[in-house]
Amino acid sequence: LDIALSGTRALSRKMSAESANSETQPVVSFCGADSIFSNFAPTPIEVDGITWPTTEHFFQGQKFGSAEYCTAIREADSPGTAKQMGAARRDDF
Repeated sequence: LDIALSGTRALSRKMSAESANSETQPVVSFCGADSIFSNFAPTPIEVDGITWPTTEHFFQGQKFGSAEYCTAIREADSPGTAKQMGAARRDDF
């Protein structure tokens, strides 16, 4: 299995001098489609030479043995659509 990430956005956060010097660090949100940690984040991945638009597309596509349906999920116009397609049909996942 060969996996490569592309287009990863840099995680940066400006911290005030006060918070940088304090004992506690600010909490970074992991929620929401805009989070770089979301399955819906627009961060393509390449697995075995095939590029998937998001990790959600990849995850949903792995539920099926059918190459045609897997391709349809990979080509879905949004991660939400890929999720709906994956929920609509579960082979042996």
